[in-house]
Formats: sequence, C-alpha cells, structure tokens
Amino acid sequence: VEDVALHFTCLMDRLNEQRLFQPDLCDVDIVLVQQKSIFPAHKGVLAAYSQFFHSLFTQNKQLQRVELSLEALTSQGLQQILNFIYTSKLLVNACNVQDVLNAAAVISGLEGTSGGHLVQPPAQMLLKGLIMRIKGLA
Repeated sequence: VEDVALHFTCLMDRLNEQRLFQPDLCDVDIVLVQQKSIFPAHKGVLAAYSQFFHSLFTQNKQLQRVELSLEALTSQGLQQILNFIYTSKLLVNACNVQDVLNAAAVISGLEGTSGGHLVQPPAQMLLKGLIMRIKGLA
C-alpha cells in the first residue's frame, strides 16, 4: 500500500511540475478573460476532480482553451484550487478565502452543473468538503 501512495504522489508531483514549469506538456489552457490570466493544465486531471470540466471536455474533445469570464472567479482563487487539485495542499487566509470559495464552487460543479449527477463521486465529495471547510473559515 505504501508503494501505491508513493507512486500516486510522484505522479501528481510530476504533473504539477509540468503544469508550472513545462506548460507545453499540458493539453489545455484555462483562461480568466477579465483578468487576462492563463493557467496551463491537464484535461484528465481537471476532469477527474470536476464535473464542470468533465462535462466540458467530453462535449468538446478537441478543446484546448477554456475561457471563463465569471466576475467572481479570480486568478488567486483559481490558482489555489488548481494547487489543491494537483498537490492536495491549500493556502487559505483572510485575504483569499472568498476567492478560493468562489473558485471551488465553480470547479466542483456547484455552479453550471449539467445533468445533475456526479461522474467522479470521490473527487466531487472532496471538493464539496473543501468548500464546507472554507466556509467555516469565512
């Protein structure tokens, strides 16, 4: 079991390094239009954690750029949620708690879900639990 956990940790560490330092190895850019911020990512990783992204990527398999223009979604909030998805670590403080909460709500599919069902229940539950913990800090 320990080897499995180590394998998972190493894999996610490498994917996170690609996201941060080798964006050419990522297959999608998440763009916050209003803030002109671009976040390279991996479709498979995002789809595994988010009904929102799962629906988006299954409806358009060739999608390489996702443009989000929600006013409530900030680059600081989205960055923290992406860090959480890739590393299971989250930095929440008084300055960013609302931004992180808004980003978690969008990514978890609480806003704009399609079909009303969860494709990846464990990941969805993890993000929804995260939202509840963040709300407790707000």
